[in-house]
Amino acid sequence: MKLNKVYWYDHKPTDNNEGLHYGLEIWDDELEDYLVDIFWYKSEEKRDKEFRQAIDWFDCEDKVFLTLDTTK
Repeated sequence: MKLNKVYWYDHKPTDNNEGLHYGLEIWDDELEDYLVDIFWYKSEEKRDKEFRQAIDWFDCEDKVFLTLDTTK
């Protein structure tokens, strides 16, 4: 699994995504980088909190290897 932080306006959208500008993408890199899901948040703080919780969940609960790509 790979988890990416994303920003709505980096995708050059034509709308404002109803104020949800900060996102988390979940990728399954075993299926040739298949996008599993994306979640959008109104604040960077909320997105980052969910990001940290996802890291804890993947690493501790399921023992799934998680690659973090924070460059996006």
